[in-house]
Amino acid sequence: MGKENEKKRSRNRREVLFVDPKVQGLLMTRVVTYWFVVVFTLGLLIGYQVYMSGGSESLSFKLKVVLANFEPALIAALCVLPFIMLDSLRVTSKFAGPLVRLRKEMRNLADGKPVEPIKFRKNDFYDELTDEFNQLAEQVEELRQANCRLAKQDKEALYEEPAAMI
Repeated sequence: MGKENEKKRSRNRREVLFVDPKVQGLLMTRVVTYWFVVVFTLGLLIGYQVYMSGGSESLSFKLKVVLANFEPALIAALCVLPFIMLDSLRVTSKFAGPLVRLRKEMRNLADGKPVEPIKFRKNDFYDELTDEFNQLAEQVEELRQANCRLAKQDKEALYEEPAAMI
């Protein structure tokens, strides 16, 4: 029973989180860019606070105070960044994964390859697309089979006509 539950859980997890480099790469770039903007802004705010606190200290002393105040925030931000990126990958794989899978099956359908009905994972986005795609794939397969039957009938009729004329 334990192994069966473990298998179900592993089937619901996507083994590869980075499934669409174009989309997820862009989003990861944006996450890191926003992170840098926040860290830079935090540094500016701390610098402004130290500068405005007044005093007759030299600029180099004030810079040392800014860096001393900024260092813990920078360390904390560096510790948080991997978790933000991992969570972003997990969330984006819930929409990128289904779209990659749907695109693959659409290619198979267009190439005339057999397509099994698709079903996305439990927590994936765009679950409603599976019903629509599966219905479309079934209709395409029915049309292909009807087309094959008609072609076969035409071929048989072509061979029967000359014999009837004689």
